Amino acid sequence: MKTRNTAIVTVISLFFAGIGLGAESERLEQHPWMGVLLDPAPLPDLLVKHLALSPGQGVRISNVHRDSPADKAGLERDDIIIGFQGNDVTDRDTFVDEVRKAGAGTEVSLAIIHLGQRQTVTLTLEPFTGTVDLKYPPDPEIVESWRPGKVFRFTPG
Repeated sequence: MKTRNTAIVTVISLFFAGIGLGAESERLEQHPWMGVLLDPAPLPDLLVKHLALSPGQGVRISNVHRDSPADKAGLERDDIIIGFQGNDVTDRDTFVDEVRKAGAGTEVSLAIIHLGQRQTVTLTLEPFTGTVDLKYPPDPEIVESWRPGKVFRFTPG
């Protein structure tokens, strides 16, 4: 009897896990994807000042996925996204939410700064396939070491 109950609980658990996995794959297929990695840190104040941006405006692209909508549109590492669909981009999370709301298959316009020049780029959001192929090697991380009385910063290389 105990074995039978364990088997029934296991089958029910696997059934619901399968439903959850199916829902996850459906959600990924519907997830709109631009193909960029965004820097979570806000732009430095000096850069905002020199580019004549509003305080807090702009998000830096830290990497681009090969053959993604962003790559096809010509976006590159260190480009700054300053506008999405005619509205200012003020932080990464809000920008990601707006892209998700737009949905896969939607043509969107981005105001960017590329090599110091303001441009408007249009691209069509695609459904996320789950494969990742970065165009550039990842940014090296800054390592900090602490000793009483001293802080050492090791830069990459």
